[in-house]
Amino acid sequence: MLVAATPTRKLRRVNDGLNAGNAEFNDRGNKMRFASVIALAWMLCGVGSAANAQIDIKGNRYLCYVVERIGGGNQVPDAKLKDQFGIGAATIMKPRYVCNPIELNGKPVTDPRMHLVCYEARTPIKPRPVSVNTQFGNVPRIELGPAEIICVPGVKKELGK
Repeated sequence: MLVAATPTRKLRRVNDGLNAGNAEFNDRGNKMRFASVIALAWMLCGVGSAANAQIDIKGNRYLCYVVERIGGGNQVPDAKLKDQFGIGAATIMKPRYVCNPIELNGKPVTDPRMHLVCYEARTPIKPRPVSVNTQFGNVPRIELGPAEIICVPGVKKELGK
């Protein structure tokens, strides 16, 4: 499960909105991006069928930090991708999140070296409604908007202040 390092009230609103079946949020852009990251993280954690009421998801849970400044770096190339909704080209832009593996509610970190770096992305792939089941519970129906974030595994090195 992915938990973003946005203020707690934003996280709570997103979860409350999803549990209530409400896809309308006050700050729609940020919350929809956040919901996209959560949906992607569910897929990265290996969630198969959401039919079971209780599932034990193997893999890391992540805490994601918003990228505030970027110092240097290379131009990110466009990518060809394929997921369960289709095949398409993606325009990859700047990094938006860096995600650390975390222990969450007693679920241990399975690979402490595995981090995620999430980039803004644009792709023409059209999603379909899904249901998800996580360690926090079942969400029977989620209407997905366009993909806005792509997360890739990365190696992180801490730098001094």
